[in-house]
Amino acid sequence: MNNQVVLGLSGGVDSAVAAVLLKQAGYAVLGLYLVTCPTYQQGISKAEALAKQLDIPLTILDIQTDFQQKVIHPFAQSYYACQTPSPCLECNRVIKWHYLLNQADAIGARFVATGHYARVSQNEAGQLELHKGLDPNKDQSYMLSRLGQRELKRTIFPLGELTKHDIRAIAKTTGLKIPESEESQDLCFLQGTNYRDYLKEHFNFSESPGPIKLSDGAFLAEHQGLSAYTIGQRKGLPAYKHALFVIEKRPSDNTLIVGGLDELGQHTFSVHAINWITGQAPQKLHNIHTKIRYRATPVPCEISLKEDNQAKIQCATPLRDITPGQFAVFYQGDRVLGSGVIS
Repeated sequence: MNNQVVLGLSGGVDSAVAAVLLKQAGYAVLGLYLVTCPTYQQGISKAEALAKQLDIPLTILDIQTDFQQKVIHPFAQSYYACQTPSPCLECNRVIKWHYLLNQADAIGARFVATGHYARVSQNEAGQLELHKGLDPNKDQSYMLSRLGQRELKRTIFPLGELTKHDIRAIAKTTGLKIPESEESQDLCFLQGTNYRDYLKEHFNFSESPGPIKLSDGAFLAEHQGLSAYTIGQRKGLPAYKHALFVIEKRPSDNTLIVGGLDELGQHTFSVHAINWITGQAPQKLHNIHTKIRYRATPVPCEISLKEDNQAKIQCATPLRDITPGQFAVFYQGDRVLGSGVIS
């Protein structure tokens, strides 16, 4: 029996406990640490120390060039198009799982694993399904919604049935010494800078000023670049008789449209580039909920499929922050059906 598994080792407590659980289950664990940007270059020693504690071999791959081409460049292109991209979801598929599976193939390992809080099951048709992690506060299924059958059929999520409290308890009882660190909410490659400064430095990104208008066309002020704003944003807008929010970014004439809270919510939006976890749209699209942000509350919706892998989404309640370039993820109970890019 091939009991080798390649584990994505980050140096944190989640991947460390995943290694412990895999070893307890009888797997021969081999760690893989991916250097995608300078931030992760600095974490090599931490990963090496953790691998030594766990008594597992560790492979370190510097993939910064590939990461630039497949993640950072599309991120920049989206901002040039006045969208608000979410690169982490695609990164999981085109970078993390790509290299995990490549490494597994290179050494003849059957499985790969990560410290994500998610679960996988097999349905009656033999298809793999992705499910929410048991801990609602740590569930990461949203971030994995661009994966498919190729990835899931070889993936183990050891933490899927556990809570963060369980993970910390296991780390303590097994004597793991892992420095406490805050979980960053920033994109890894930004390295503490904001995205506009990053784009200016690395892509000579520049923008032209343009008008800020009310939805009725009344001029209010001038903006210094549409990329500084996202749908639903309130901060940084001109003073007015009531609170203003970003309603629309209109690159065709470089105009920022703002309005009151009552103008912000929408019941409908469209998505494209849909990824269905099973490889095809479910035959019965009922009892569906959608999330348009990782931390958003899922809302009931109806999905009307269109040509060219597109769909129209009708929500039961209006959503405030429907933002082009972000992902809408579709759930049926705790099962992830798939996701699409908001148009």
